[in-house]
Amino acid sequence: EVDWQSDRYQVVLAGTAGQVEAAEQLLRRTVTHCNWGASEAKVRGLLSAQPRSSAKLLLSPMVPGLKQASFHFSATKLQVAIGSDSSNDLAIRGPLISRSHALLEFNQSKGTLYVVDLSTNGTYLNGVRLP
Repeated sequence: EVDWQSDRYQVVLAGTAGQVEAAEQLLRRTVTHCNWGASEAKVRGLLSAQPRSSAKLLLSPMVPGLKQASFHFSATKLQVAIGSDSSNDLAIRGPLISRSHALLEFNQSKGTLYVVDLSTNGTYLNGVRLP
């Protein structure tokens, strides 16, 4: 059970030890997501992730010169590699882009997409460095 107390910026969790532990892990991810805005619907959505067999990702660059990219995740395609090396699924050139910069991982059991930072330069989303 989740009780989101927006006026106090607090979430109260109830359930078995395993359920609470899983919810706490998701809440830690919520902290990162909340850098880009928070709402009760967003928190509930993060806490109740549902299995998905596939997902479509559309990357829309905010920098001129980069092209839009689209990827379809499924059981046969769970990851997308990003970096400056031509062997990546999405090759991007730039002084701060590592050869293997980031990995996008689709988790079917949770219906989620994670960004894994592989670089020493850091990976940013809307100007905020990802953990």
